[in-house]
Amino acid sequence: MRQRPLHIKALSAIMITGCLLLLIALCAAPLYALRDVRKFRGIEFRGLVNVSRFEVLSKVALRAEKDGVVVDVDSLKKRLGDIHLVKSFHVAEENGLLVAVIVERDPFFVLTLRRAGGSVPFEIDEDFRVVSAGTVHACARPLLIIDEEDMKGGVLSLKVRNFIRFFLEMQKNRVDITREMVQIYLGEEDRIRVYLNGRRTLFHLRSLERDFVNLGRIVAALDAGRSYPETLHLYDDFCISK
Repeated sequence: MRQRPLHIKALSAIMITGCLLLLIALCAAPLYALRDVRKFRGIEFRGLVNVSRFEVLSKVALRAEKDGVVVDVDSLKKRLGDIHLVKSFHVAEENGLLVAVIVERDPFFVLTLRRAGGSVPFEIDEDFRVVSAGTVHACARPLLIIDEEDMKGGVLSLKVRNFIRFFLEMQKNRVDITREMVQIYLGEEDRIRVYLNGRRTLFHLRSLERDFVNLGRIVAALDAGRSYPETLHLYDDFCISK
């Protein structure tokens, strides 16, 4: 069997040793050496509406210096990817600035859970999953207030989910009074209590389209007379105010 010349064997051994040394050096290097860490004149966000600058940067690795800021760009990208309201984003350097262009998604629904130890606000997505708790964002829909029995193990009850579906259907059907609702208290069975924008009255009604339409007519009459009772209860053919 023909053997390779000694100088070829030596060269192969040197190459293998070099690769091993490089691998050891990479493994022993600090983690930040493998990340995209750069210095910028500053950080600029474009497109933030509901999400705040602080909410983003609170979990980003960065260090301020006299003439700029050192940023772990990878941690910024991860943070943006973790925020549910961020639909998409693009991060790039422009004239020495770190620029993050962000497209947000609107909050689906904001709720408050009432319990003995206090109230906890939280947000849900289109699949009724909790996406944030304690910190919530402005929402075009009314705040929905529920009790402990309406949420078990982080899962909303069927009653709550059905009401949200009903409310969305009322919005889709252009029932105008839905635009005036700012707080809805979910009661027993189909009963709800509602506060409207700019009115002191607490309205008691059912989660039925007929009641929503009648509420719109009653509110129009109250607005015309500029007189609002403390409470108003709606029934099939009449209402009672106090």
